[in-house]
Amino acid sequence: MSWSRVCEDKASDGRPSGNQPYRKAGGSEANRMATIRVPYPGDPEERRALFGRAAAVLERHGEYEGTPDGGSFRGTTPIGRFAGHYRSPAGSAVLEIELTHKPWLVPVSMFEHEVRKFLAQV
Repeated sequence: MSWSRVCEDKASDGRPSGNQPYRKAGGSEANRMATIRVPYPGDPEERRALFGRAAAVLERHGEYEGTPDGGSFRGTTPIGRFAGHYRSPAGSAVLEIELTHKPWLVPVSMFEHEVRKFLAQV
């Protein structure tokens, strides 16, 4: 598929399909599969504490690079790899997670459910 065709890829209502490549820092391309938004502490102290606990768990299943406010992650499961980027502006009560890779058997809704459950437990 040509670059121009990918850029023209639109859903039937004219919105981008979500499978369009975008430029990451450094100029490389990535395929944004989906963006999910989940509750996240706005208080800096609570945010650092939650991030520290979540990072400890993630290190057992993959790796991450970043801070409580933004970064990237990747890992593996028995049914496939996952990767993406996350960000939350300081003071925001929302964490945005952009998936760039996930097992095709796992719907985005299940991924979002598991992230919400995980953040509630840590």
